[in-house]
Parts: sequence; C-alpha cells; structure tokens
Amino acid sequence: MPDFDKVEAPVKLTAAAVKREALALKKAQEEEEKRLKDLEWNQRDETEFVTWKREMDQRDEIIRLDYIQRKKIEMELAREQAILAQEQKAHENKVNAKNMKIESHTRLDEREKNLKEEYDKRVKIVE
Repeated sequence: MPDFDKVEAPVKLTAAAVKREALALKKAQEEEEKRLKDLEWNQRDETEFVTWKREMDQRDEIIRLDYIQRKKIEMELAREQAILAQEQKAHENKVNAKNMKIESHTRLDEREKNLKEEYDKRVKIVE
C-alpha cells in the first residue's frame, strides 16, 4: 500500500483554488504590513498586549472554573443538609407520634379509672 504522507499527489489547481490561495496570501501580507506599520507608528509591538490578554483570559478561566467548583460543592452540602434535616424531621415526627400515643393511653387509662371509681361509688350508694 503506498504511503501518501511521503509522496505528494499531483493536484490540479482550479481557478477557484488559485484565487483562494491568493486571497489567503494577500490577507496574511496585509496583517503583517499592519503589524509593521503599528510597530513603526507606535514604537511598540502588539505581541506584548496579546500575551497579556492571553494571560488574563487564562486567569479569568481559572477563576470561572474555581467558582463553578465552589458552587458544586455548596450545592452538594446544601443537598446533604436538606437530607439530614428531612431525616431529623421524620425522626421528630415519630417521637411526637409515640409521645402522643403514650399520652392518649395514659388519658384513656385515667378516664377508665375515673369511670370505674364513679361506678363503684354509685354501686355503693345503691347498696
């Protein structure tokens, strides 16, 4: 099998391909001329600004990712706190229900005792 990376295949250039390449070359030359004019006119090179801007963009990206990570952690903590609060509330409700049942049974026993005492008094009176 032929190795196409080492051998260049002959390519027939069309008029459109030639115009595209000429336009790309012209654009690159214009950008270089603009950079040189700016360097000549302002006595400075924009590469310093481009480097600074790239560093600031990287710093901003790090800050943004840090913010996102912090928010994820905060949301996870809030979720865990909500789950714990829900479990605690369910436990409190069970304890309250248990206490209410005990109180209800105590009142019922007390009422039955009072009714029995009253019944015994009436029985004594009748006798």
